[in-house]
Amino acid sequence: LGILSVGSALKKYGFKVELININEQAIEMAVDNIIFKNPLYVGFSVMTGRQTKHSAEMSKKLKERADIKIMWGGIHPSLLPEQCLGEHYIDFVIVGEGEATAVEFSQKLKAGERLNDILGLGYKENGLLKINPPRPMIKNLDDWPLDFSLIDLKKFIFRLDKYERVIAYKASRGCPFNCAFCYNRIFNKSRWRAWSIDRVAADIEFLKKNYQIDAVKFYDDNFFVDKKRALEILRRIDLPTHLEVRIDMIDEPIAQALKARKAFDLLIGIESGSDRLLKLINKNFTVERLIAGVKILAKYDVPASYSGIVGLPTETKEEFEATIDLLYKIYK
Repeated sequence: LGILSVGSALKKYGFKVELININEQAIEMAVDNIIFKNPLYVGFSVMTGRQTKHSAEMSKKLKERADIKIMWGGIHPSLLPEQCLGEHYIDFVIVGEGEATAVEFSQKLKAGERLNDILGLGYKENGLLKINPPRPMIKNLDDWPLDFSLIDLKKFIFRLDKYERVIAYKASRGCPFNCAFCYNRIFNKSRWRAWSIDRVAADIEFLKKNYQIDAVKFYDDNFFVDKKRALEILRRIDLPTHLEVRIDMIDEPIAQALKARKAFDLLIGIESGSDRLLKLINKNFTVERLIAGVKILAKYDVPASYSGIVGLPTETKEEFEATIDLLYKIYK
């Protein structure tokens, strides 16, 4: 979804774009194909973790074999731009959302113009690392629609639960909460923005009509920031869904609505069985409230997956065991 969004923006402004979505086994072949095509530059969307390692390996291979410019964008370089630019195999980074920055950067790089006034861009000049001022966040996400023609969508339909033709989708960006461990604090400035209900409904209708999808896995960081909007989307698309939601947003009316609207799995971060640690990481709910939400979902038979974090700074053995006990209690 990241490269599709940025690629759609570049295509909209007249650039020829090729999106490559591969695993580490396909790096060698992809490098050969890229070098043969001699692009203006290669952009990587990089999350922190194993993907960082594989993006680094592929970037190094490209640099070793050809004079190709390498751009990194996404969560990892947005959080650590200087660290990324410090590597010899990375020429540019985009900090924050990539659509407008990628378009302006591509236009100026192609024209041979200076890059010093492109907001949200990091680059190297005479051996020095330069990070330009941040770009304001996109006000109206509908201005940047996805162009599904850029990918072979058949490759991205997958099985999930009992559903055979599921597609991943994002209807919003960010989250207004302030969990201490979350990328949203930096990347989205703890703000939430959304595509319009009409835009989301049109995209899903297109996917239903042309690709016969039978469920949607929403990757929104918090689908229920605006409860009325969330339920209207579920009503309009009329498909089973996987959603991410906070446990303290669950009440009886929401649980009833989720059951009626065919939510087949919720992903809920419960994080810890210790009230002290929940406070430390700014979750803004207690174990008691958490259990109350779980009981409501159980009452209405709404399936959910619960994620926890162990090894938090200052966590004691007793707090670790309290988290394990909490998971057993939830399961029961």
